[in-house]
Amino acid sequence: MSPPEPPDAYPPALEAEWLRHAEAATGRSGDDALEVLRADVQRLSDLFTTARPDGTFPDYFADPRLLAAYGLFFLPQAWARTGWALAHAIDLRGWRPSRPNARILDLGSGAGGCGLRAARKLTELGIGTVELVAVDRSATALAALESVAGSACTKATVNTRLGEARETETWPEGDYDLIVAGFVLNELGLREDGEREGWMKRLSARLAPGGLLVLIEPALRATAEPLRRLSDARARKSPRRIGPEVDALPCPLLGGEHWDHEVREWTPPPVTEYLNRKLHRDLGAIRFSQALFSDAALTPLPSDAARVVAEPQLLKGLYRIVVSQGGRLRTVEVPTRGLAKREAKLLAAGFARGDIVALPDSADARQRLGSASELRRLGP
Repeated sequence: MSPPEPPDAYPPALEAEWLRHAEAATGRSGDDALEVLRADVQRLSDLFTTARPDGTFPDYFADPRLLAAYGLFFLPQAWARTGWALAHAIDLRGWRPSRPNARILDLGSGAGGCGLRAARKLTELGIGTVELVAVDRSATALAALESVAGSACTKATVNTRLGEARETETWPEGDYDLIVAGFVLNELGLREDGEREGWMKRLSARLAPGGLLVLIEPALRATAEPLRRLSDARARKSPRRIGPEVDALPCPLLGGEHWDHEVREWTPPPVTEYLNRKLHRDLGAIRFSQALFSDAALTPLPSDAARVVAEPQLLKGLYRIVVSQGGRLRTVEVPTRGLAKREAKLLAAGFARGDIVALPDSADARQRLGSASELRRLGP
């Protein structure tokens, strides 16, 4: 079997399909269509950040230009985030569907960035068949998903259904080997932690034996912390938490100055990068929060595993990371004196916020390693 694709590897054919959507929506071709869409990317960016509604989000997919802007700028980011989440579950922890014919539910799918990435990942595993069922309240988003699906994953069957992510009775019948809900929980209008846990329990009931549930949320504090509280509340229940934490202990960042989220470097697709030339968004990294759950028997992590929970720092004479291990925060320093500047930069480039690492056990809140060889990246 060939090695897995990089988590953020984006199919050029999928980008080309979305460019065709952009040309149809704007009545322009090529770069002219993209120039028109920049304003729509800006509108969506504001909606997702500074102009977030207090209640239900509008169906922005109903506007063809906003749909095309999403498909070219935001969908590749959803694709990459899902790729990283699945790399943790599949490549690091060894999760596999328990059935030869796997079913995926993408709840609140939108135009399918999460579900199509999941379908492509499962087809890599060489299992029998893969069926993706996408559920969303936007008929235009589902129609767009159906039109681009073949360019994203040629080996999966794709079905769509109109439904509400919050309303169980609108979900398709049956169980699923993998359920993904990307940027959905924060849009449900659930105010209390108990409501969120109730929703997750209903969603978990649709998992097949040994199935995998993946929840992905924005990296904003207002969205990341509710997911982390939900993750902590469900860590030891069924399905149990399998990531991104290395244990079932509460998040030591909750209630502090900083909050937990992932930061992953990536290479944006060419059109996404072109759109950003005048928008000046930080596209050098993908930021998101995630929680993964499964009762499957997985590859155990070593007892010395820890998770990087802050931006690593390359300082004068040392390299510093902050990790979560055993339910507490620890600062780990690696001396860089004696290393060439290039070697120090390579060390710094080898780790990112969210990485799972192995390092010598210590009861100290601050630990100084003897050399860089004592710090190992495990994944994802």
